[in-house]
Amino acid sequence: MTKEYSDKTARQVRNKNNKIFAQFQQSPYFSKMFKYCQKEAKYVVEELGEFLYDYELIEPEDWTINQFLGQTYNIQRKCMYSKIFFKALPKVIYHFSLFCEKNNIGSFKKEKIEEFWQDLREGYYEDTFYSSWEEGYQIRQREYKIFFEF
Repeated sequence: MTKEYSDKTARQVRNKNNKIFAQFQQSPYFSKMFKYCQKEAKYVVEELGEFLYDYELIEPEDWTINQFLGQTYNIQRKCMYSKIFFKALPKVIYHFSLFCEKNNIGSFKKEKIEEFWQDLREGYYEDTFYSSWEEGYQIRQREYKIFFEF
């Protein structure tokens, strides 16, 4: 049997996501983030949870860091957040993934998280996240302009 989208399950996922975020917010993983990351963290976690369920029917019990990173593509192209959100996105993913791994949420592997951190430290995600955001932002601006000119 294949899994199908359900509004009821989507609401349940949102509720789980909110509870998980509340726990994350009280954790040392949250407090170790830069202040700008803390301010954006709620939106990052909400979008990751929403996109994972909406696009792949993945619930919090099955989250992985690779799935988070896979959804950043959709977030970058479909969400109208500020540049600071996209600057915070990879850092929040890192800290939130550590929190999830420590609290047995999803299927996170410490090694994968540390590989991501090393790539992040080397600047890989800074460049790709910003350029993807800029590209997506320009596309969205054109689409909104066309849509609202009618």
